[in-house]
Amino acid sequence: MPAVENLQGHRVVASPSAIEAAAFAEGALVFRIAPDDVLVFGDGPIEIPDEFAIVEPDNGWSALGVTEAQAEDILARHASWKAPDDRPILLQGMVAGLAAKVYLDGPRSKIIVAAPFAAELEDRLS
Repeated sequence: MPAVENLQGHRVVASPSAIEAAAFAEGALVFRIAPDDVLVFGDGPIEIPDEFAIVEPDNGWSALGVTEAQAEDILARHASWKAPDDRPILLQGMVAGLAAKVYLDGPRSKIIVAAPFAAELEDRLS
């Protein structure tokens, strides 16, 4: 199993219409957490057409980079729920007893937890 890595990102809070019109760097992972809230992982500019938007660093996340097949195996063994067939998709729920976000998108798939739980995630999945 690959090692858990710290994610460098930003939290963006803005009007839903501004988030829909936002421009993010190519290759960035953009996770819509709520209509007015996204997590953006990756380098590059974030352009939000909202003068009241809040864009702040959010480096409080760690991720286990896995293949989609590995992620599905982890869910089968360590979660009480199954991922739907849609891809790409961001899911949230308990994985190995930890609150997690699960991003499924082929080789870019990730199991994401709050950074303080990174070592615990590794221990529970090994």
